[in-house]
Parts: sequence; structure tokens; C-alpha cells
Amino acid sequence: GLPDAGDSLLDLRVRDHCRSWFGEQVDEWTPLRTYRIEHAQPAQVPPALSPPTRPIRLGDGLYVAGDHRTNASINGAMRAGRLAAEAVLADLGVPLLDEAVRA
Repeated sequence: GLPDAGDSLLDLRVRDHCRSWFGEQVDEWTPLRTYRIEHAQPAQVPPALSPPTRPIRLGDGLYVAGDHRTNASINGAMRAGRLAAEAVLADLGVPLLDEAVRA
């Protein structure tokens, strides 16, 4: 949505949130611009994300990836892509890198 808060208040809220990730250095950041983009992401209210992750493997040799398989975001698209790649590798009998490193 489009927050009613002004740019200064939004900046404070973002800094508060980012401080838990990056520490006090966020207080030294300089905001460049604030963009208010209506409908930047589709509404994802329940039951839109039920189940929260949908199948990647649709059939024999048939896979699908995209943010519609997890959640409508860049992270959702990247996660779905990884899940699809892992499904293909598993079906081909190729161990995942994490498993190969442990072996």
C-alpha cells in the first residue's frame, strides 16, 4: 500500500528495522529518495498464500518456478528458482553442493 507517513517518518521506520540487521551504522546512512509505488506488489492476504509454498515438480521432467510458487517478491522468485533447480538435480541423481561438501 501507500503509507500515509511522511518521508521523514518512513526514514525513521526503515532505520529502526535495518538497525537490527546492520547495527548502529544505519544512523550514518544518507537517504537518497523515497518512491511511493502503488501496487508494487500484489495483495498477499490470506488465503492468497495458502499453502505458502506450492509444488515445483509438476510431473515427470516438468518443473515450474516463479514467485507465484512461494510469495510475490524477488526473494520468492529466487527461492522458487532454487527449489526448481534442486528438484531437477535430485531427479537426475546429482547431489546438492551442501551434501557434496559434507561427504
